[in-house]
Formats: sequence, structure tokens, C-alpha cells
Amino acid sequence: MNKHLITTMLSCLILVGLSNFAKATYYYDNCKYDGNVVVRDSSASSGYYLSGTKDTDLQVEKQYGGYNNISTGTLNLDIREKTNPGSNPASWYNFQAYCLEMNQTAKFDTNPTDTYGWTYQTSSLAGYSGISSSDVTFLGKLWANAFETSKTGEVEAAAFQALVWETVQDSKIDLDDDNFDLYRTNGFTKDVYALANEWIDNINNGIWTDTVDLYVLKDHCSQDFITTVPEPTSMALALVGGLMLLGRGRRQRIA
Repeated sequence: MNKHLITTMLSCLILVGLSNFAKATYYYDNCKYDGNVVVRDSSASSGYYLSGTKDTDLQVEKQYGGYNNISTGTLNLDIREKTNPGSNPASWYNFQAYCLEMNQTAKFDTNPTDTYGWTYQTSSLAGYSGISSSDVTFLGKLWANAFETSKTGEVEAAAFQALVWETVQDSKIDLDDDNFDLYRTNGFTKDVYALANEWIDNINNGIWTDTVDLYVLKDHCSQDFITTVPEPTSMALALVGGLMLLGRGRRQRIA
């Protein structure tokens, strides 16, 4: 089995709240506040997570045997256009997301300790590192059919998060092999494994056919997030505008 996961991972937001020295070991020196949108923890969240979805007992196999317990949950965040003043409550729109990286912290702290957040670039899920075209299709169907369910409990949120990590880490959707494995010696992980595989079967067998477009909020100094376009329309336009600018920049470099 190919294993590339670092052995110290605890959650997708592992280092927030630890010492400045510990944080610095995971941050790049050239971090810049230059994204097209700003993301922060929601004041309505429970330490980044939607209330009732956080758990710390998901067992993921380590590189050299054994396992780590990893925190999972539905992330409850706020987003605004960078051009809007952050001090205006009406500038922020609430949305939910999941982590794409397993060993990267968020550049912003919990709210109300940090009400300013951090900037992100918006991009399409297609082309994200580790994501194939079949992964885009799989996650689009997963989100369309299981996302609302994932917000209802700890097992549901962990199953959803596990499948997101599975698509990024592995070349095939299989929670038993390759880089991302669930190490099932506790009841919680067994329940997560069973539900996640039920969802996999629903997609592979054509039971779930609805799909949605998914986007990435990305910054090399902070945790990357997967989400749909947050409402209202102005926020959707901000994300689409960011994608258009990204495409324009690529065409100019090619020319």
C-alpha cells in the first residue's frame, strides 16, 4: 500500500490555537492578503464547525502502522467580496464547506477572536491537485445528494469529509487501500465507513444522478476548502468573476 500521509495529522485545522512557533512551521514566508474573496469562521459555528457535526474519533491509518484520530465536521464559515468592508455585517454571507487538505491549518482563527479572516482565490474544482475529471463527477453527485444529510450529525459529516479526502489522496474511490485508509477499530469509524460505502454504491450504481458545480477556495498559506457558490447572487458573481480573471491570466501567459 502506498502511504504518503504525514504521521502527525490530527485534523484539517490542526494547528489553530497552538503556539505561534508551531503555526509558523506550517506557514509560508510569502503569505499575502491578495485573494479575491475573504473567508472567516462564522460567529454561529462551534469552533469552525456546524453545531452537532464535529467529532474527534475518525481513525485514519498512519504511514508506519497504527492510526491517528482525526477531527471531522461540516465547516461553518462566512465569506465576502474583498472589496466590501469587513466591518459591515451585511458584507458577510454564511456558507458551509469541507477541507481538501489533511495536514494544513487555516490562516484565520476562530470567531470572535478573529473577525477579519483571510483572503482566498476562487477556482473550479476541475484542475485542483489530485482531482481527476472522474473525481469532479463523483464529488458533484456526492454533494448534490448527500451534502444536506452530512450536516445532520457527526457520522454523516465524517463520512462526507472522508470521501472528499479519498478523492484528493487516491486515484480510485476505495476506503480500504492506497493513501487514505480508514482504520476501523472503534464504532464511530465503522459507522462512517459503512455510510461512506453506501454513498459510493449509490453513485457507482446510478442511483444518484443529480449533480452540482463545485468550487475551491484556495490559498497556499491556508487550508483549501471545497464548496458550492454561496448565495446571494452578488457573492456568486464575485466567485464567477474570480474564475474569469483566472482564465484570462492563463490565456495571457500562454500568449
